[in-house]
Amino acid sequence: MKMKLSILLFIVVMFMFVGCNKADDSINSTESNSTAQTPTSSKESSTTQTSIDYSIFSEPESAYAAFIRNLFSGDEDPKNLYERDYLDYYDSDDKWNTMEFYFVLKDLDNDGTSELVIMTNWMNVAVYTYSDGLMKIGSRNFASGTTRLFFSDNPAYPGIFFFFVGGGLEHYGYISIKDNQFIYEDLWNEDYSGFFVERDGRNRIEELSNDKELIEESRIVYRENNDIDWMVHTVRATTP
Repeated sequence: MKMKLSILLFIVVMFMFVGCNKADDSINSTESNSTAQTPTSSKESSTTQTSIDYSIFSEPESAYAAFIRNLFSGDEDPKNLYERDYLDYYDSDDKWNTMEFYFVLKDLDNDGTSELVIMTNWMNVAVYTYSDGLMKIGSRNFASGTTRLFFSDNPAYPGIFFFFVGGGLEHYGYISIKDNQFIYEDLWNEDYSGFFVERDGRNRIEELSNDKELIEESRIVYRENNDIDWMVHTVRATTP
């Protein structure tokens, strides 16, 4: 519990790096609303002046903070977090050039180092870790209007559980990290409309994994609404 609180506290502090003045230790901090199931909603922001003791951060925390600061300041192109196939689509209409970023720190493989998880516009998930430098482990574009991501309270399952709707099915799965490899697993799906049950004679629920305990945990996090408590920030993806 103390680790979770310290991680959440750091995320709040990390937000204070946005728009910082590199010439001194004085920066502008923006209070941002964290959400569970409705990440697009946010409170009005207020700005305060404060100073940061940079020595309190570990190497990974400092690297993540710098990356996010550059992302929000425009030094790092936020479109890089998208799959290449979607870039032309987002460039074609100016209204898509405003992107919402959701981010959180979580140790996804129980190795003692937290990973940085970034979700852009509630579709693309990117995972970064720190090992002698910042490294992107992998990403997944759900391209679905209905996507939810969960953390489990069970330490045996430190990864990201997901739910999304696509192809007439509700999909449930798990993203984990092993040896700095991004592992995406489909666990089970449900034919909520009954279309494929009637057409193909399939079962309404089909399990795709042999790990019964992992499947059960995915049901638990969904049932208990253990949605990730994201920090939220909105930026422009391109310069007019």
